Amino acid sequence: MKCRYVCVMDVGPRSEQEDCILIEHQVYQEDCLTNRSDYESDFIMMAVCDGMGGHDAGEEASRFVCEKLNTIIDLVEFSGKSLQTIMSVVQNSSCHCLPRGSGTTLAGLMVKDDRVIVFNAGDSRVYRIEGEMIDCVSRDHSLVQDLLDKGLISDEDAFHHPYKNVVNFGIGPAFVKARSKYDLNIFEEKISDSALYLICSDGVSDIIRNRDLREALGADPLAGADALMDALKDIRLKDNTSFIIAQISHS
Repeated sequence: MKCRYVCVMDVGPRSEQEDCILIEHQVYQEDCLTNRSDYESDFIMMAVCDGMGGHDAGEEASRFVCEKLNTIIDLVEFSGKSLQTIMSVVQNSSCHCLPRGSGTTLAGLMVKDDRVIVFNAGDSRVYRIEGEMIDCVSRDHSLVQDLLDKGLISDEDAFHHPYKNVVNFGIGPAFVKARSKYDLNIFEEKISDSALYLICSDGVSDIIRNRDLREALGADPLAGADALMDALKDIRLKDNTSFIIAQISHS
């Protein structure tokens, strides 16, 4: 398989970069980054983590999870069940290695043959882009998502909700008790050569609606990464902001 991608990071108004990106066996945690590349592999994994837990702890948590995933990429069996098991191991390890109260969201995908498995914990997201359409194929673990699921608020209410950043689940010591109630969201589908995927921290999804996000990316989303970041900066960044745009094909 061939993967063409661009990954982008901006520290935004924060003093520390608590987001972290894993792609092509590389882990990135930079205040400012734009990296474009392409590569071939029989197995592809990429992820975005958004750390939390105060000074240094969030940065450490997001990097910890990306680095753990990077060490096991070639060992993971291609199944949602295997991924759930692996992330349970990472969660247990985090409780011994990370500061108490720290944690991170996680969103990503892995691809093998003609299948893609999308996974997430927390409110970092994965979108599928196909033609003029953009669809969120992950599902937030959040207070606002729970309210949406119960029909208590509308999509518009959710976008402006004052507690939209309250997450119910993630990876790290902060989420030990949540493990009994939640698990990774898993979404699997046959991959199409016409489809692209956008993986992002909530620094993107919190400030731009889906339709505006798709418009900002333009006709060629891989070439539209700079335009998307410009659009986000025009709105005004509120957080660390990181995303990957990737297109995967069989040839």
